[in-house]
This record gives sequence, structure tokens and C-alpha cells, in this order.
Amino acid sequence: MFQLLRIKQWSKNLIIFVVMFASNEINQQNVTTLSILFFGFSLIVSSSYIFNDIVDIDSDINHPTKKMRPIASGKISKNMAIFVMVFLILVGHVIVINLNVQLLIFTSIYLIFTLLYTTKLKYIKYADLINITSLFLVRLILGGVALNIDVSTPLYFFVFFSSLGIVSAKKYSILKNDYILDSKVKNFLSNNYKDIELKNTMEWSFLISCITYLIWIFTEKINAINLYGIFLLLSSLFSYMFFIYYFRKETIQAKTEEIVEVILTNKNILLSLIFFGLSFFIGSL
Repeated sequence: MFQLLRIKQWSKNLIIFVVMFASNEINQQNVTTLSILFFGFSLIVSSSYIFNDIVDIDSDINHPTKKMRPIASGKISKNMAIFVMVFLILVGHVIVINLNVQLLIFTSIYLIFTLLYTTKLKYIKYADLINITSLFLVRLILGGVALNIDVSTPLYFFVFFSSLGIVSAKKYSILKNDYILDSKVKNFLSNNYKDIELKNTMEWSFLISCITYLIWIFTEKINAINLYGIFLLLSSLFSYMFFIYYFRKETIQAKTEEIVEVILTNKNILLSLIFFGLSFFIGSL
């Protein structure tokens, strides 16, 4: 059942906490609020993954690794999966709405975007990239709405372009992976994208994300914290650049299709992100 929920993918939802750290609004009440939101929203996100697995069952059966997923392998029936999906949506929304009714707008947007992606946008050039990237922005906005904190423009752009870089890397890995022979997604990518196109999108997106992060430091934080804080935030930028370097290496070898798995299993990538997070957190204080 845990495999069906894809618990490891919940790590993407940590973006919810970014606004609190970036605005230095760290207190017990805000941490509690975002922790509850994280759990409730993660249940909703899991429901979207189940929907995707139900729709893609025929394609997943022919995939070298996805064929082991609970629905594709037959460990969990379609009817049971649908029941769990509906249950997660209902419970997740009860939790989220109890925090702030306005959050319903953005959880609904998330579900609509994932529905459109799974059924249609996954097979439309550029729309597939923008759609997934937008889901990361929804996570960022949820954190801001929950705490009634405005998200700064440079932070929006940083999350957007860093997410676009990661999403492009995933698509590039699928395209270049020789072990994936009969996949609807790979066939779409092969017919619509050149590998250099996705590679350039990844690299330019990461470059722009570095620039926007630097802009955020010098427009939002430089007058709010001391020199030590500025040093730590600049250190976080270098940690982020190390993450890009190692992540790019894995992408070139077509190993970043399962992004979360790569981050959790690659020591250099994981340490880069940990140092980035710590420097970002402490530097924002």
C-alpha cells in the first residue's frame, strides 16, 4: 500500500515550507500549520499518482521498472486503487480546508493540472514541461496562502526555473534511456523533441534559476540580515550549483527519470541539497 501512495514523492511537497524560511516567519504556530498542510496535501498528491497509475497501466506493464508498480503488477486491483484514491482526496481536503478554506482553490488547481497532464498534456509539446513545472509553483503558493505571506517575485522565478530544469532532465533521461523500448511517453518524446533541445532547456533553466536566486538575495534579504547571513545565503547558492553539476552528470547518463530516487541514493546530490537547505535556513534567520 505504501508503494501505491509513493511516499518518497512526498519530499517534493517540502517546497511548502520555503516561504516560511524565506520570509523568516519561523515560529511554532507556522511550523505546525505547514506540517499539517504538508500531510493533508501529500495525501491529495498521492491520489493523483494513483490516478496516473490507473490511466497508464497498459504503458507501465511494458516499462522496465514501472511494471513493478502495485497496479501494473496486479498486486492491487483497479477497484481497490480507485477506492483508495477517492478516500485520500476526501481526507486530504478535510485536513487542508480546516486550516484555510482558500487552500481549496489551489489544491483543486493541482488536481485539475494533474488530471489534464495524465490524460492530455503529457503528449503535447512544451505543455508537458510547463504543466509539471507549474505544480511546483502550486506547492510554493500553498505555503504562502496557509501563512498569509506574499511570495516574492524572484522566489517565484527561482522555483519555476529550477523545477523546469529538473523536469527537462527527467524527460531527457526517458528519451535517452535505452532500456525503455515500448513506452507511450518515450515515443512521444522521440517524435517531438530532440535530445539537445531538452538538454539545452535543462541547462538554461538551471542557469536562470541561479540568477534569480542571486536577485532574491540582493533584493529581498540584503537589508534584512547581517553580513554573516549574506555569506550563508551565497554559500547556499554555491551548494545549489554543486547540486546542478552532479544532477546534470546523472542526467547525461540517462539516470534521472526517477528524480526522487536519484536524489536519495546519490550521495553528492543529496549532500549538496542538504547543505543548500541548511545554508538557506540559517542564512534567512
